Amino acid sequence: GLLSMVAFVGPDGWGNLIHSCIAMVIGFVVTFVLVWVWGYRDSVEEMPIAQEESEAPKTAPAVSAAGREEVVCLPATGWVVPLAQVPDPTFAEEILGKGAAVIPEDGKFYAPVDGEITNLTDTKPALGITSTGGLELLIHIGLETVALNGKGFTLHVEEGQKIRKGDLLVECDLAYVKAQGCE
Repeated sequence: GLLSMVAFVGPDGWGNLIHSCIAMVIGFVVTFVLVWVWGYRDSVEEMPIAQEESEAPKTAPAVSAAGREEVVCLPATGWVVPLAQVPDPTFAEEILGKGAAVIPEDGKFYAPVDGEITNLTDTKPALGITSTGGLELLIHIGLETVALNGKGFTLHVEEGQKIRKGDLLVECDLAYVKAQGCE
């Protein structure tokens, strides 16, 4: 550090200080060049996107089948992760379409758009939504949660119900889901 540079001044003069300054400059330049050549990326898992009640919901654009761009809100408070990092090939390879995963902080999931509930599974961890603009969305809560047969999930909507952005859709007992070995 700069404050420790004084330690390099000795009884023989400034020679050691000059050598340490040259070493610091070389270290800075080499590091700069290496980062410039190979790049630097933050891990997405380390970048929180929290949605608190006091702030506006986090949003992202999406394009419906009709070609209209719509705004989709984050359906839960938590950490956003690219689908490629989800340990399930159905999602990671975007077989069901583009999207993102959310590692939830609590077990509440909200409507990301205005629209209608178009599909509910009997096992409760997945629901389909069609927005008023025609965008089709799938909200799937957890991995391997179908095996729970609905235990740990409380639905607040039913198929065919009209919803507004921010309506509570599902509550999930995250502790129970983890205790059952599901993610």
